Amino acid sequence: MEEIIYETASGQLDRTLAKLLEKAFSSGVRAVVYSPIIERLEMLDTYLWTYHPGSFLPHAVTPAEDAALQPIWLTDKRENPNAATLLILLDTQEIAPFTEMFSRVFTIFPCEEAEGVCKTLAERPVPPLYWRQSAAGEWTKRI
Repeated sequence: MEEIIYETASGQLDRTLAKLLEKAFSSGVRAVVYSPIIERLEMLDTYLWTYHPGSFLPHAVTPAEDAALQPIWLTDKRENPNAATLLILLDTQEIAPFTEMFSRVFTIFPCEEAEGVCKTLAERPVPPLYWRQSAAGEWTKRI
């Protein structure tokens, strides 16, 4: 499993998520977006339909009945109903047996949470690839 961490600039988490999902969808990659906070997923559901005029990111949020048909599935459950290969974690840094269902795992969090995330990452046997976004929107690899 490949793990990549994205630390976004303040206020850029949703935009970063949308761009990553656009890339996945255009490449034919199915994704599960997991957050333990259902209200967060409901807000993301609205955002992904409205963030850019003319954009189209087909997705659904749990508890929709057609999960298997969705290229992007938003959920608060540890599941992979759409046979996704990409898992995107929000609002958590846990790496658990759940993630073994996926070949790639992205964790996205805002810079305001960096200290806590770095403590969690320091406990991992293999450090993940870590990208940090500057206030200007540029991405640099963090060592």
